[in-house]
Amino acid sequence: MRTQATTSPKLTSSSPAQSSRWLTLITLLLIILLALTIRIALTHQFVGLTSPPDAGAQPDQLDYELFAHRLATGQGYTLPNDSPTARRSPGTSLTLLPPYLIFGRSFAVARIWLSLLSSLTIIPIYFICRYAFKPKLIAFIAALALALCPAHAYYPLHFVSETPFIFFFALSLALTLAAIHNQQHNIKPTLSLHLTAGLSAGLAILSRGQLIFAYPLFSIYIVYLAYLSHRHEQSLAPILKPAATHLLALMLILAPWVIRNTIQLHKPALATNVGHTLWGANNKLLINDSIHQGSWLPTSRLSAEVSPLTGNEVQTDQQAHNNALTFIKNNPAFIAKLSIKKIAHLIIPFYTWPITENKTTALAFESTWLITLLLILIAIPALLKSPPTPLTIITLLILLSLLFTTLIFYGSPRFRDGYLPLTIPLAALGFYNLIAHLIPKRFTSHTPQ
Repeated sequence: MRTQATTSPKLTSSSPAQSSRWLTLITLLLIILLALTIRIALTHQFVGLTSPPDAGAQPDQLDYELFAHRLATGQGYTLPNDSPTARRSPGTSLTLLPPYLIFGRSFAVARIWLSLLSSLTIIPIYFICRYAFKPKLIAFIAALALALCPAHAYYPLHFVSETPFIFFFALSLALTLAAIHNQQHNIKPTLSLHLTAGLSAGLAILSRGQLIFAYPLFSIYIVYLAYLSHRHEQSLAPILKPAATHLLALMLILAPWVIRNTIQLHKPALATNVGHTLWGANNKLLINDSIHQGSWLPTSRLSAEVSPLTGNEVQTDQQAHNNALTFIKNNPAFIAKLSIKKIAHLIIPFYTWPITENKTTALAFESTWLITLLLILIAIPALLKSPPTPLTIITLLILLSLLFTTLIFYGSPRFRDGYLPLTIPLAALGFYNLIAHLIPKRFTSHTPQ
């Protein structure tokens, strides 16, 4: 296997490079157009562009769409009775806000907007691969894979959080890799890229909060790098300034929402459904429910059959949280068994098949995940043979945080779908190296540097 150094995706202004730039742009536009066509066609065929959100398909989307409408009409992030709420983080509703402000409550425009956002995610996915791997073909493979990915094409059919989360997550990762590359090669800008990456990460967390669990791990890693620099009598600025810039930008996004919840709901939180989620995944009904072990049960059922939840949303969330902690404390052996099943729900293809109602959709999702997982396994030897790259380190830390949140809460294919900005590039590397193994005269296996 021949090692190739990672180079910048930046091109020179020479004639061949100019032609290459136009070819890259046209190819990306065609892939984006393909993705957009697929997503709009699926929406038209299976949901209907003008149809309202369907609680039977994804119950969460009723809240996301309602809060976007109320924000657009000046009623604030409130329930129909005008009381403030935080039972959903606001990122998804804020994503729907621009089309609602411009066109009013048009479901067709909102669905096209979500399809467009999903399709545009191809751009940061492409640049993640360009900064991580030398062969440009890997980036095109990843872009096309995302365009065709059934899971990613499915979520714009509904007003759910995955579409904005994946977009902002991918954007933050691409900007971070660009900033690190520029810093390593003394190219400007760097801090502005870290700033924008932090803002994008904040918007991702406001869409789906689990990404915030990666930041304690990142902090530990930054402290470790600072220790190494200090030990070798090197300046700490190249490490601490980018990290501080990213965290400052992150807080600029998250702080107003947390402050708002502290004032209006008397709870400094990103959402008031964490306790419900924890109890739904850790409760006594699961002891005799082997099918749902590792997944979760709705707390409406737990409230009716186990312990009633009373009061406002903050109070019921705290009660659910306490119920979950009590169950976890009193049932360590069962929790250990449950933890294994949670990981199985997250990782093993077709593990959730028995509890899946839509078998056709599940078949497409799980088959794609099986292929993705196999390609990632093919990519691992190349990753292990190379020194740790920024993408490798970021991927490891974020996936460790995903493992942690899965053990605390529950496992779900939806959770792994949210991490497509990590799994798709790795699968693209695996596919490229597989082709290089099958056709060694045309391709050379790639080891990231």
